[in-house]
Amino acid sequence: EIDTTAIVKNIENNYQTQNFGASKIDEMINKANQLYERGNKFEALKIYENIAVYNQSLSNYNLGVSQMKQEKCDEAIISFNKAITDRENTAVSAINAAVCSLELNNTKNFNYYIGLADSFLQYENSSPLYSYYYALVNYYKGNYYEALQALSHPSTEDYKGEYAYLSAKILSLLGDDERAIAKLEGQKAFKADFTLAQLYARLGKYDKARDYLTKASKNTPNIDLIKMTEALIDLKTADYGDAAAFIKDVYDYNASMPSKIYKIKTILKPDLFDVSLAQAHFSDDMFFDRTRRYETLFYFAPYKVFDAKQSIEQIRKGGVSVFLDDTSAANDYLSQSAAASKVNAKLSEAIAKALNYRLKEANKDFEELAKAYPNHSILQYNLALSYAQLGNFSLAAKHFIASYHQDVNNHLSGIFGAICMDINRNLNPKLVEEIGENLENDKSLKPVNLYAALLSLISGNQSAMIRWLEEPKEPTTLNLA
Repeated sequence: EIDTTAIVKNIENNYQTQNFGASKIDEMINKANQLYERGNKFEALKIYENIAVYNQSLSNYNLGVSQMKQEKCDEAIISFNKAITDRENTAVSAINAAVCSLELNNTKNFNYYIGLADSFLQYENSSPLYSYYYALVNYYKGNYYEALQALSHPSTEDYKGEYAYLSAKILSLLGDDERAIAKLEGQKAFKADFTLAQLYARLGKYDKARDYLTKASKNTPNIDLIKMTEALIDLKTADYGDAAAFIKDVYDYNASMPSKIYKIKTILKPDLFDVSLAQAHFSDDMFFDRTRRYETLFYFAPYKVFDAKQSIEQIRKGGVSVFLDDTSAANDYLSQSAAASKVNAKLSEAIAKALNYRLKEANKDFEELAKAYPNHSILQYNLALSYAQLGNFSLAAKHFIASYHQDVNNHLSGIFGAICMDINRNLNPKLVEEIGENLENDKSLKPVNLYAALLSLISGNQSAMIRWLEEPKEPTTLNLA
């Protein structure tokens, strides 16, 4: 997840001091001089006073920015308050004061200044940075969609890095990590290697996460944070020896540091030493924990092999076309058959690895094949199932749904995709509705069938599940699960 203080630091380091509006001041001076020469001394003096206030306000604002950069937040707030009182740069001064309050963990002041900034935003609508100010205020108020809308319509070509960084943070908060990554990778203003590593890790793309951690280690003073993040990724990928080595490095330097960075607690499972407890937990976890039930289904779910009849049919059609001297059609059929046969052979090898408990190797093989043949429904299904069995339900959902949309008769792909989304707490009702409609339209299925039962499991319809359980069925592993 993106560091919650990073955006504050970026604002502090990148807010520009306000330039003196020389032309504006010159106009005011000329007008005051003319009034004074004509005898309108009081009006002239009023303008001279306004010039002094304007200059004082700019001085206070710029002093506040300087103090922010020196991390003197208490002093900066005082300077910004003076600028606000002088009614110049009010909105941006209030934003900066809010940022300082956030740094000081002063929630009351933070809310006050953000509210103040919001009320004065209307006076900044001619500023080239208006959309950025608007986005900042709405971001801090928690109005993320409004902030994103403003960031997608910048009022200046400047500050592109800030726009991208703030957009990425909001997208990450909304759970759209892929778009957040795209924003960060598309900007050059900030070094975001560590943030990108965390986002890729959250997506389960651990190799990419490790690549960015390696880059981050070259330009960060906090090497302990890098090592502890490496350890977390190693724990996720079951590389326990490497994880222990990273944690030990940090622990040897400072024994209290590992727990300050990430709260990792290692214990021996009590179930391993108490049979009664193990049996009780098995009963509770297996039958009353939704995720465990789903994991059991994935454990017993079958990998799918290619359709041999379809391959033979393509070869037969190619042979017939050659016999009829239709060489163009023959080439198409036989080329498709050759390509399908090639991927099917590799598919069989990968499935064999999965069945022999070499799941990580199988997953990598499926992934490579999917890059070469992205429209192969069975391949997408097998890749998704390997991700699900590895516990990476985000990527499993992505590939199950891809498989389903390539072949809507592959009902199991759609249902497993919905199950993965349910595990991740982002179930799409429209997907469930689509699966249900396709099941109803499939006349080859019995009224009471496994797919409808699994769909009922997602919706919590126990009576439909019981009807299916009472039906006679083939003793397949998935049926028995």
